[in-house]
Amino acid sequence: MSHKRLKRSVRLQVAKNKWLPNYTGKKILRGYKKHFAVDTICAIKELEMLGIEFDAQYKEQLLKAEERKTESRRKQKLLKESEDLAKMYPDSNDTFYFITGYTSAGFAYGITWEQLEVEPYDFEAAEKKFNRGYNCWEIRENEKEEKYESDLCNIDDEEIFVDNYDGDIPF
Repeated sequence: MSHKRLKRSVRLQVAKNKWLPNYTGKKILRGYKKHFAVDTICAIKELEMLGIEFDAQYKEQLLKAEERKTESRRKQKLLKESEDLAKMYPDSNDTFYFITGYTSAGFAYGITWEQLEVEPYDFEAAEKKFNRGYNCWEIRENEKEEKYESDLCNIDDEEIFVDNYDGDIPF
């Protein structure tokens, strides 16, 4: 029976009273990790609390291996995320946030990451900057239209007719 997801205090009691006296294997660290479903660092700490000593060099090797494994997982995760983003944003690459098109010579052109002042593939920050800029432009355009419309609304039809009237009938 394995004791998975126990708190440390309970795990230490179970290990001391039941697991250690009955363990017959040669690789105590591996057995502890597997039985209690903990990682290498946790297993080393807890076994040392229980009085089991490890060679300093062996312990250092294990900790470095665990760090490499963690770093490898982190890189795998980042690679998978970037692949997912590449699928989500096919019109993007290391240089361009959005590729608008290609020249006759095959060179891409569009909005670069540098223009947006964000790191490549930081789509969240890029979209915030891009959308903020677009919305500001849209607001300015709307303000211009509103101002133009309000100017038109303030002009009386009679004034226009009088100002443009030169004595001839326009039709």
